[in-house]
Amino acid sequence: MSQVSQDAVYILNRREYKESSLLLEIISPNYGRLSVIANGALKGKKGWSALLQVFQPLIMIWAGKSSLKTLVSVDAPSPALSLHGRRLFCAYYLNELVLKLLPQDQASTSNLSTLFIHYAKSLEDLSSSSDLELPLREFEYHLLSDLGLLPDLAYDVEGKLILADDWYNYIPNTGFQLTHQVHESGSNYFLGIYLIKFADFSLEMYSEKEYMLQIKRLMRSLIHDLLDGQELKSRALFQSYQPFRSTK
Repeated sequence: MSQVSQDAVYILNRREYKESSLLLEIISPNYGRLSVIANGALKGKKGWSALLQVFQPLIMIWAGKSSLKTLVSVDAPSPALSLHGRRLFCAYYLNELVLKLLPQDQASTSNLSTLFIHYAKSLEDLSSSSDLELPLREFEYHLLSDLGLLPDLAYDVEGKLILADDWYNYIPNTGFQLTHQVHESGSNYFLGIYLIKFADFSLEMYSEKEYMLQIKRLMRSLIHDLLDGQELKSRALFQSYQPFRSTK
C-alpha cells in the first residue's frame, strides 16, 4: 500500500511532464525537498495548474514509497505572494539555492522545519522590504547554517579566537586564516569584526555599508565553492537584465 503524506509546501520548480502532467520540486518542513508528479494537471479538470505555482503557500497530500511521489490533492490556504521585477528575480535565486544545496529525501534532518520557516520568511521579506540585500543575506546565512555548511566564524583554522581588528583570508572548505597584512576590500580577505558580527547575525549589519559589502562577498565565495563554480542561472539572468545589474 502506498504511503500517504500531507504537509505545508512551497514549489521550488515546475516543468511539464509527458503530455498533460507537471513534475514539481517542492520543499516542506517535515519531508524536505521532494519530487512530485501532478498527473493530468494541465488538463484543467482538477484546477491544479492554477494552484501549482512557485511562491504560493500550499497544503499538499501525496502518495508513494519511491523517490518520485504522486500528488493526491492540493489546497491553497492563503494567496500567493506578490513578487515582481527585482523581487521576483531574487525569489528565484532563493529557489535555485535550495534546489542545488538541499539534497532530496532528507526527512531525518533536524533543521528542515527551521529551514522552511526561514525560506517562507525570506519570501515575505522580499515582497515587502525596501532593501532587498537584507533578506538575501539573511536567507543565505540561515540556509548554510541550517545545512551545516557555514564555516566557523568564531575561530580561525588554528583554533584561535577571531579578533575584531585582525584580517583573515578565507580558505575554501577549510576556514579563516589570520593574515598579518592589512587589506582593503579584496576577494577573500575579511576584517574580524565583520565575521564576529555575522556569527551573531548582528542587527548592526543593517546600518553599515562596508559590513554588508564584505558579507556579500563572503557569501558569494562560500556558495561558489559549495557549487564547485557552477553558475547560478537566476544570478546570470538577473545580471543580464540592465535595470537590475547594480542590485544583486
